[in-house]
Amino acid sequence: MNAMTLVLAAVAILVIILAIVATRSPKREPDYHASFALGAVFLIVYFVGSLSGLYDPSSVFLILGIVFLGWGLANRAKWGKPSGPLTEREKRTRKISIVALAVLVVLGLVVVLLL
Repeated sequence: MNAMTLVLAAVAILVIILAIVATRSPKREPDYHASFALGAVFLIVYFVGSLSGLYDPSSVFLILGIVFLGWGLANRAKWGKPSGPLTEREKRTRKISIVALAVLVVLGLVVVLLL
C-alpha cells in the first residue's frame, strides 16, 4: 500500500466519524471569529507556499481561505457572543477528537519519515 493511500484513508475515516458526531450533537451557533481566523491561516499557507517555492500549494487552500474569511466577515456582528458552556457529552467528544487527531498526526509523521 502506498503512503498516500493510507493518509487518504485515515482522513476519510476521520471525516466520516466527525460527520456522525456532528449530526448527533445538539445544534450550536458557529464560532464565526474562528472561521475568520481559519480562513486567514489557509490564505497564509497558500501564499507562503506559492511565494517561497518550498512546496506547490493547491488552489484548495486559496478557495477555502476566501470562503472562511468571507463567512467570518459576513457574520462579524456575532463574534463577541459566547455560545455557552459545553455539556459533558460535548467535552467528552472534544477530548476524543483531540486524541484522534493527535494519533493521526503522529501516524502521518511516522509514514512520512519511514518513506
